[in-house]
Amino acid sequence: MPPNPELNINSDIVKKLVEANRDLVRLDTAAKLIPNVELFISMYVRKEALISSQIEGTQCTLDDVLDPEVDGNTNLDVGDVINYVRACTYAIGRLDEQ
Repeated sequence: MPPNPELNINSDIVKKLVEANRDLVRLDTAAKLIPNVELFISMYVRKEALISSQIEGTQCTLDDVLDPEVDGNTNLDVGDVINYVRACTYAIGRLDEQ
């Protein structure tokens, strides 16, 4: 199972690995400060779904996504974004099963 071709680990690669490890430690530390990780992830997914959908020309606001059942909401594009959110949520749930 040794890599083919063999890895050439020089001082530049070691430096980058150390920097990457330090950044991962910072990220891990920051993640521990989040009081509700599930809420954070769900809000991130919604915002990302909104931005991705807007790139495709979907007209929708974050308020529409946060409350898609609101009576005053006549925006038909909300369904597209909500489906994106559901797909991401499903995928995240599947990660936990692995």
